[in-house]
Amino acid sequence: MTRPSRAADKLLTTALRLFARQGIKPVGINLILDQANGNKDTLYRVFGDKDGLVAATLDHYAQHLPWLQTLRDAAAELQQETTAAGDVAGRAQDRLLAVFDTAATQAATADYQGCFLLTAAIELRNSPNHPARQVIAAHHQQIRDLLHQLATAAGASDPQQLAAWLQRDLYGLLVEPILGQPAPPDAIRQQLQATLAVALGPANPPHP
Repeated sequence: MTRPSRAADKLLTTALRLFARQGIKPVGINLILDQANGNKDTLYRVFGDKDGLVAATLDHYAQHLPWLQTLRDAAAELQQETTAAGDVAGRAQDRLLAVFDTAATQAATADYQGCFLLTAAIELRNSPNHPARQVIAAHHQQIRDLLHQLATAAGASDPQQLAAWLQRDLYGLLVEPILGQPAPPDAIRQQLQATLAVALGPANPPHP
């Protein structure tokens, strides 16, 4: 039972590496099988077909994405703290800064190839029935919901609008390095603080 699991995991991680670096459409099943030293029986039994493998790689990628895990952890920790004494709004702001710091650090690495969730969404934009589109949409909504939770805890008068602003800025900082225009981490933090200042107003000034 463990051997097929290891084989499927090798197919998954190999496909993820190839899809993220070369694109989904240019990478064929044979190339994945060759580099993973895998076989078609395992691939089709576990993932169904290439489309199913793409969807699985996207879900795997999102589940292990550092800044998204930081965002999940931040929302979970705040849920536990909402009844505790202290500056909940300030802690929510600090956690938002931590999410953006983590994303900026990832985007600044030398081997950064872009965010696979975003590049896949662009590549599959004309394939509405592709199963990976559902995976992308689900994680996109999860990100918006988690940001909404943090925006609410931070004291935003319109947390829905702030969540939309934050998601736009987050995606922007993940795309900019691919365009050759990466923003320094300090500039990203200052931009976020400016966004929070507008959204939170004088009642909940952003933390420095």
